[in-house]
Amino acid sequence: MFTGLVAALGRVSEVARSPDGVRLTVQAGELASELSEGDSVAVNGVCLTAVGVSDGSFCADVMNETLGRSSLRDVDEGSEVNLELPLRATDRLGGHVVQGHVDGLGTVESVLDDGFPLRRREGIDRGRRRLAHRGRAR
Repeated sequence: MFTGLVAALGRVSEVARSPDGVRLTVQAGELASELSEGDSVAVNGVCLTAVGVSDGSFCADVMNETLGRSSLRDVDEGSEVNLELPLRATDRLGGHVVQGHVDGLGTVESVLDDGFPLRRREGIDRGRRRLAHRGRAR
C-alpha cells in the first residue's frame, strides 16, 4: 500500500527492452538505500518490484501489459519519475491509501482551468474504480 505522495524524484538511467517488456534502471539517490531486492516501490504511481539494488539505483521489470496500461510506456532514458516506498504499518497516513495497481483504462476528455485547481472530466469503464490515464492532459 502507498499514500500516493511522492517521496523522491528519480531519473531513469537505462531502459532494457525485451519481448516480455522492459527492465528499468532508476537512479534513486537516498531512497535506494531503503530498498532491498524483492521490495515494492511505486514508480509514477505504478507498483513495481525491485529486482536489483546497488549504488543509489534499483532495477524493476515492467511487463508489456503494465506498459500498455500506464504512463510507464512513455518513460525513456533520462526521464524523471516520481518514487514512493510502500507504507509501513507504523507510518502516518499523509495522503491516501492506494495500491498502485491498474484495474482499467480511462481517457481524459477535457481539462478546464478553475483558478488554482484544474477540473478534469474522464471517460471511464464504470465497472472499475481505480484507473490509469491514457494520454496527457497537461
